[in-house]
Formats: sequence, structure tokens, C-alpha cells
Amino acid sequence: MITDREREIINFICDIGFITIEQAGKIFYSGSKVSYDLARRRLKKISESSDYIKKFTNSETRQIIYIPKESKLKKLSKHDILVIDYLAELKSLGADIERIEVEKDFGGVIPDALISFTFNGYRYYQLLEVELRHDYVDINRFILIIDKILRETNNVLPLIVIIQNTNKDYSKDNKTDMNIVQLKTSLEDVAKVLI
Repeated sequence: MITDREREIINFICDIGFITIEQAGKIFYSGSKVSYDLARRRLKKISESSDYIKKFTNSETRQIIYIPKESKLKKLSKHDILVIDYLAELKSLGADIERIEVEKDFGGVIPDALISFTFNGYRYYQLLEVELRHDYVDINRFILIIDKILRETNNVLPLIVIIQNTNKDYSKDNKTDMNIVQLKTSLEDVAKVLI
């Protein structure tokens, strides 16, 4: 018998494509001091007693990754993991994630994720860009698709969140009407997106 919590975890994995133990702890057990252990046990139970998920050890990060049973995924990049790490950090701060679309295609312009969530009674929309290999994120490409973005965000300009270890100040080059927040890849400064 699958519990409601297990169903939530399975649905997340099927929708997003994967989850790590640490991410599951922050997303599904954020109120607990033993969130990692709860997530580890629950994921292990689901993978061993159902036909919904399976696991593998990611060769790049050495993390255990849980994926849908039918998935052919064998490896994840640090980039892909960091996108979901960001969601997990938001959740651990108290955000209620309403929507996540990984690699949402806005007519050829594809941010790493379109996210909407509520926090302290306010709704937030964000376009997430994770950059680990290159020095520059072209934020001004969003000007070309602003109408499509506004349709997806109820006519609210989203915040552009750039996760990158850089000294570059993107706000100087910003020609969009959207605000930008830059975060380190460690996500130690993630609370800045909620101010």
C-alpha cells in the first residue's frame, strides 16, 4: 500500500525525472531534524517494494539518484542536480512550490526552469539559469519572448535567478524589465530571492 507521501514522492520523480536523497529530505521532510534519514528510508522502501522508481549511483557526483523505473538515465550532470537543489532550498525556507517546468521552451529561448511558488502569502515567478561551464548568461534574450513569458506568469514579470560562481554583475547589462538575483553555486545565499 502506497501512502499519500509516497505518492507525492513518486509523482515528483516521474514529473521531474529524478531526485537525490538530500533533495527529497528538503522537499518532503523540511520540517524534520532527521529529514535526510526519513527521505533515505522512504526512497529505499519505495524502490524496493514497487514498480515505480529505481536507483543508481551518479558517477559524476557519487550521489544516489532515484529515477522512474522505466527511465534509461545513467548519469546526471552537476548542472541538472543544481536545478533541483535550488527547488529543495526554496522548500526548506518555507516556500510552497506550485509549478516547476524544467527547460521550458519559449519559442527557442529555454531557461533551465520556470518556477512559481508562494511564500508568506506572496506568489513568486522565477526564470532559473544555472551556469557552471561558461562565463556569461545572455539575459537579454528574454526580451524577445517577454509576451510568452507574461502569458505563463499571469502578466507578472518574473525574477531572473542566475546560479553561477562569478564576479560579473548582470544587472549592469540588463536591458529587460525583469530584476536579477545572482546566487553562488553552493546556494548559501538562496534567501536573497525571497527579499
